[in-house]
Amino acid sequence: MDDKPYEIVKRHPGGAPSSYRPEYAQQLIDFFDHEYLTVIFEEKFYDSDAKEVGALKQRTPEIIKNRLPTFDSFAWLIGVHPNKLVHWVRATDGNGKPAHPEFLVAYARARTKQRDILIQNGLNGVYNPAFAMMLLKANHGMAEASDPDVLMTAVLDSSASAIETKSPLKEDEPKRIDSPRLQKLQELKAKCA
Repeated sequence: MDDKPYEIVKRHPGGAPSSYRPEYAQQLIDFFDHEYLTVIFEEKFYDSDAKEVGALKQRTPEIIKNRLPTFDSFAWLIGVHPNKLVHWVRATDGNGKPAHPEFLVAYARARTKQRDILIQNGLNGVYNPAFAMMLLKANHGMAEASDPDVLMTAVLDSSASAIETKSPLKEDEPKRIDSPRLQKLQELKAKCA
């Protein structure tokens, strides 16, 4: 037998090395940071036969829809699977802290920017509003504000100070609901009057 002392080799913590690079955080922000749409103007000028040669005759705006930035497109751009982005966001170090805090912040900012683009372009008719709404619900946790039991309609005019409710389970009749939100609305109404 060999009397040599055994060498203790520290094991690798496991798994393949991360494909994450710190520059991805700024690249993600840059990828999502662009204008919602581009407006270019087609300009027509008077020709040589007119009295005012070279003067502007007509200026027509043309809206060019910019591409919606998506996390899938960014992942393709940097050469990783889209699930890898979520993995980098959720990854923690040994102490439970985010492994890539700069990427976590960039990802949150990119989600906010994407949500804002969907809202603005959906409202302005640049995107189909139904499509924008579907993406907002699916990817950004937004939902239509509705209570299945009671549908509420705020009635805020000079003569009404209550909220009318229409219950699908009972006859349609106005009811008064006292709530903190209603009180705030009434206070705002009083200030404006």
